[in-house]
Amino acid sequence: MAMPIVESAAVTGGAEAHADRYTAAALDDVGCLLGTEEFPCSPAGCQALLDWLAGFGPVKQVGVEPAAPSASLLALHLQEAGIDVVEVGRGALGGPEALAADAPSVARAARSGEGRPLPAGRATLAQAAGALLVARRSAERDHGAAVDALRALLASAPGDLWLELSACPAAALVERAAALRPLPAHPVGYATRVALAELGRRATWLSEQAARLDELLVPLAAAHAAGLLGTFGPGPEGAELMVAGADEEAGA
Repeated sequence: MAMPIVESAAVTGGAEAHADRYTAAALDDVGCLLGTEEFPCSPAGCQALLDWLAGFGPVKQVGVEPAAPSASLLALHLQEAGIDVVEVGRGALGGPEALAADAPSVARAARSGEGRPLPAGRATLAQAAGALLVARRSAERDHGAAVDALRALLASAPGDLWLELSACPAAALVERAAALRPLPAHPVGYATRVALAELGRRATWLSEQAARLDELLVPLAAAHAAGLLGTFGPGPEGAELMVAGADEEAGA
């Protein structure tokens, strides 16, 4: 006797994006939770998340809560795999005062039709990169201003400080200024050392901030066009080109 063919029920997914990982949830066709799992925020992690969802049956739709820029990387990967992706914002999860959603809540909101379709995947990536670049450019600008202030302060510093630091290149100047530990002595020398130390620490913090933003920008640029990283190396340059290209397409 022939065995009947039973089709797997459609699966609805939900994903909560963090800086370094995704938390995913799968629901069956009547909304029961099938399971939750975590995956790294990387192209391989995106594929592993999709494979995990597909293990429960054909994936009908995935809701993504766009709290982190890494959500755009996942959304693009899913869209290019032919999956219907919807954005589930906080308005669908209890309003702007709602706490960060968990993955099952995102999946339930997507299943109930409370999400909104995402724009074209690459435009979404460019939009996410654009937001990060606002902060990246600000950090770079303010870092340059801090270094300029260090140089200007050194020009009128006591002789021993001027001799010690004036010939340093920018990176060494920032490092050595940040390491100063002023001891109360002559008022001008003490105040100058305090000011140099504060400016050095500010410049150091801004460099670290730019590096943190680059960690998010690089995978966005890689997902948009891997060749950008091969040409320009890891950093914001590929993301700058990605956003510029999206702006040109929007204006065309």
